[in-house]
Amino acid sequence: KTFSFNAEEGMCKECMGLGVKWGATPEMIDTFSNDTISEFLEYLFNKEKHPAIFYLEKLLKQESITLSMKIKKLSSKQKSYFLYGSKEKNTPYWKGIYPALELLAKIGKGQVKEILSSELETSTCSICQGSRLNPLANHALLNNLSISDLSSLELSEAYHFIQALSVEKHLTEIKEQILKRLKFLINLGLEYLTMNRTLQTLSSGELHRTKLARKLCNMVTGCLVILDEPSASLHPHDQTKMHRVFKEILAQDNTLLLIEHNLSYLNLADHIVDFDTTILSGTYKELLADRRRNTSKYINKDLEVSLPLKYRKSKEFIKIEKANKHNLSNLNVEIGINALTCITGVSGAGKSTLLIDVIKQGIHDFLQLKKQPKTYIHKMATFSSLKSIKGLISIQMHSSKNIRSEISTYLDILTPLRQFYASLETSLSYGLLPQHFSFNHRNGMCKSCQGLGFTTSRLEYLPEVRTTCSACSGKKLNSLSLSVHYKGLSITDLISCTAKEAIEILPPIKKLQDLLKQMEKLDLGHLPLNRECHKLSHGERNRLSLIKAIPTSIIKNRLILIDEPTTGLHPKDLNYLIHFLHHLVDRGNTIIIIDHNYEMIKNADYLINMGLKPGKRGGKILYSGPQTKQQTVSTL
Repeated sequence: KTFSFNAEEGMCKECMGLGVKWGATPEMIDTFSNDTISEFLEYLFNKEKHPAIFYLEKLLKQESITLSMKIKKLSSKQKSYFLYGSKEKNTPYWKGIYPALELLAKIGKGQVKEILSSELETSTCSICQGSRLNPLANHALLNNLSISDLSSLELSEAYHFIQALSVEKHLTEIKEQILKRLKFLINLGLEYLTMNRTLQTLSSGELHRTKLARKLCNMVTGCLVILDEPSASLHPHDQTKMHRVFKEILAQDNTLLLIEHNLSYLNLADHIVDFDTTILSGTYKELLADRRRNTSKYINKDLEVSLPLKYRKSKEFIKIEKANKHNLSNLNVEIGINALTCITGVSGAGKSTLLIDVIKQGIHDFLQLKKQPKTYIHKMATFSSLKSIKGLISIQMHSSKNIRSEISTYLDILTPLRQFYASLETSLSYGLLPQHFSFNHRNGMCKSCQGLGFTTSRLEYLPEVRTTCSACSGKKLNSLSLSVHYKGLSITDLISCTAKEAIEILPPIKKLQDLLKQMEKLDLGHLPLNRECHKLSHGERNRLSLIKAIPTSIIKNRLILIDEPTTGLHPKDLNYLIHFLHHLVDRGNTIIIIDHNYEMIKNADYLINMGLKPGKRGGKILYSGPQTKQQTVSTL
């Protein structure tokens, strides 16, 4: 435990094993210099009359400071007192804005910590220098390297260091286990990562392969290995490394079962099961021969993903200069406004850093400013030509896996539907409110199953068994709520319909109709509205995330950021997604995506190709400009 930053015995006491400290910055205070102290505190607490403001008001009066005073009007002495606190540590005394926010970010809980962590600047802990460990742990050396030094090595360097170690016999097995895990990660093309790299800084492809390595590196023989979309988030250059891992798994007498839409993986399979109007179970050649099937049509080029008739040419460009973060160093790039831009490149080249850490964070902070300058100097980069961007939508391609979450709750279809059912004559006569039609509320849920629709039997040494609730027959609501009907259907019956069926049945409520039409546009009309989110496929979850994030009302002048939207999609489904994205751009929005799908790349108006290698050997722009056939090919 002495060498673990998650244990009290090993963690740095100053930063609590985080390696960083939070603190307010002068820039943050300058942003509010024209505001009163009261307005600044309301912003921090997100509340007008927080109890803490009452006590602070009393402490500030010691220096003749009132809450109605503007920050810029404070004298030097008053400003020092407000920001840094009292020099005399009487009881009670004012700690100061800077120290107070730093302490709250470190020890705060829940929403307080979440809000402050995003607003405050992080800096490397001055005590542990970012290692997270206390001095005792850092003073133990192995061949002149502390455990922190070893963790900061790239995986390939760490592999050679440990391989060269001479260890006693009882430590040989530990050494071999470490080498095996490192070798597996290296074989997956992650040799450039350091062991102390935090997961939130990894790209989608890096995180995907890290999870695979964790599951597969200790594999024994005779296993059935099931992988869902192993090609997700991987550049074609990285796919070949994944193919080699498959061969290693099979060489150990294991059986490999893949769920995959990447057509390049199909000819690797010994046996293919293709789901269409009928099920084909056979070889790759048999699949190619059956030209009635959608998969076969796309392989044989009988069908192709559509391309735009004409690529858009932007008149204005968002200019990003001197971007610095992770492996990006003084990077300059332009983004076409009212166009679709695709960022490509090998995993670890800096795509996610550019999109999420630089563009998303920079535009978010710019939109928070009351006075927006022509040139915005952000800590990550310098931005200009942002005047046409009026909003930011960043889409995380996932949906809730909560057992109570279903499509109708995830897309908030049930809220207006409950209100509608509560307005019906039968409901009014019974005195029913919208909450009586919620299976998550005690007034509406079936008491026998607590609104789940099933009861669970837990068995010793066996998986739990679910049985449909006998009281509500799986409908989740109590009998009184189920007695209210619209067109002969209870609210539970109605959401049991597919999205396509519900369009004809649902009441003419604009929000509901718009959401269902969005589902149809993305080829999700076949899904029942009560389908549990954790039972959806990757492709279905990703498209629902798009629907949830994009308002149904007409939007324009928004910057929309999407990471890997094509994950889990068959070429047929890809057409629906591409049309959806083009429709958003045609409405006056700017879209930036990260993707490796060749068909998606060909549909972009502008390309940004990053590389050439991952990690510190990447972070460079290889091409940035309009779509051309030559650039599309060279991108991959």
